[in-house]
Amino acid sequence: MMCGHEEVRFFHKLTHPQLLAPFYVGCVCAGKLLKDNQASIDIEKNYKNKLNRSSNWDKKKWKISQKNNHYLNVQGHHIVIIKQDIQFRIVINKINKDKKLEGKKIEGRKLFETIAEAKKNAFIALEYVKNLKTE
Repeated sequence: MMCGHEEVRFFHKLTHPQLLAPFYVGCVCAGKLLKDNQASIDIEKNYKNKLNRSSNWDKKKWKISQKNNHYLNVQGHHIVIIKQDIQFRIVINKINKDKKLEGKKIEGRKLFETIAEAKKNAFIALEYVKNLKTE
């Protein structure tokens, strides 16, 4: 640790071209080293928020469509688990305020053995889709 503070809960992994390996520091030290306190605070805040969303994901109440697909409307996205033969696929669309589909649907390539496995991985898929650059 740069400052000697031993109770760091979240580490920032920093790299530099002149160093052989990355080093890990807490939020305050990362802000000082990057000369941008707000950036390190925002990174840590986003990470903590993602952890909270992840831990709450299993508590989500999925609905069942008329086509017997499990779906969830969350964070401006419509997530559907579609059964294909004996496996399941994740499909995600953006939705507007009126819950109308908009934009291109994103269909996952990976197939899952169980609906529970697909639902659990839907969180990862949603995080991926949210980070895609819109054109």
